Amino acid sequence: MAESIMRFAWMLALIFAGLWLVFAVLPRVSSEEALSYFDEAFLVRSRARASRAYVSAGLSTLTAFLVVWYLSRTPILSVHFQGSLTLWKAVRMGVLLGLIVDGLLLLARFPFAAYSSFYVERRYGLSRMTFSTWLTEYGKSGMLSLMVYGAAGGTAAWLLMRFPRTWHCWLGGLIFLASLFVAAIYPSVIAPMFDVFYPLTDPELLGDVQDLAEQACMKVDTVLVMEASRKTARANAYFAGLGRTKQVVLYDTLLQGHSREEIRLVVAHELAHWRFGHVTKDIAASFAGTMLVLGLFQAVGGRPGTSWTYGRLERYLMTLLLFAMLAGYALSPASAWLSRRFETQSDEYSLQLTGDHGAFVSSQVNLARVNLGDVEPPWFIRWFAWTHPTTLERIHTLRFHGKS
Repeated sequence: MAESIMRFAWMLALIFAGLWLVFAVLPRVSSEEALSYFDEAFLVRSRARASRAYVSAGLSTLTAFLVVWYLSRTPILSVHFQGSLTLWKAVRMGVLLGLIVDGLLLLARFPFAAYSSFYVERRYGLSRMTFSTWLTEYGKSGMLSLMVYGAAGGTAAWLLMRFPRTWHCWLGGLIFLASLFVAAIYPSVIAPMFDVFYPLTDPELLGDVQDLAEQACMKVDTVLVMEASRKTARANAYFAGLGRTKQVVLYDTLLQGHSREEIRLVVAHELAHWRFGHVTKDIAASFAGTMLVLGLFQAVGGRPGTSWTYGRLERYLMTLLLFAMLAGYALSPASAWLSRRFETQSDEYSLQLTGDHGAFVSSQVNLARVNLGDVEPPWFIRWFAWTHPTTLERIHTLRFHGKS
């Protein structure tokens, strides 16, 4: 049964990855609707950039699967441990295993990351980073990733030894708490590691924010501006944080290249994420998916028992990681669908707050132009991984408000 479910996970993941790569390179033709908002030259250029990024992402995913698969079949650490397996030796092995596996994944993914997030972004005029700056950013992300993998490996090993029958429940609960903690500290601890932030001081925009917040029955003390222009030509905004750490962040490129009415729409959209608790709901949905994967692995993978050896513990941890990666990838469409629902709800609420249909359309079109967005992505890629509705889908949101 365990081998059957692993084969099914492999089959589903490889089918999805194969379809991703096929749809990434299939030729596409601009629709009349897209041509009513964008010229053909832009659409051709945006498709070319997106296709390169899609192919790179697909190959990176397949490479990661193969690396973990190989490591799951090859002893890495167990042959170097001697003596009886104690609880703390298991924890040490779990931590080291997490660090080694993630280190190898970072190395394996490096060429694809360099190609898509540095070379392609520079080629199409979106990135303003030098390679050394990009490499520093990749290193910072890698260090955080190593910390997560090390902590996860050690925690999973400890739970397997300490609670062999219910380890998956404890692990799922700890992952949920860790997700809440990371979401809470992200604005004040993690984000400043990568970017510089300062309070929005424009009196007119601040007045707009306060006006929108009052309409939404919310209290917003500070809106931050991120110095994105040092690194990118892209324009964006986001909402992050939990509880007292909640904050709306606007890229300085958004403030520089968009009208006051468009910025007002963007702020209203981010306030909607705040009002509807999308961050918390996303974490809750992720927790449900995590428990589903861990519960399935526990059910079909067999209970680990208590007679552990170094080799058996290592194989169990690596098999768990491989299954989690494959199952998580297969569940990507569900996560993407939920995210798109949140974005649509925020779009509708921003229209409700502002009532500015013209600015809504112009903001979507201008953001797509500045970010060289793929206006009409391949349907499979859109269904499988897009966390936001497409530009044309967002414009269709107006139909719910009596406009076409």
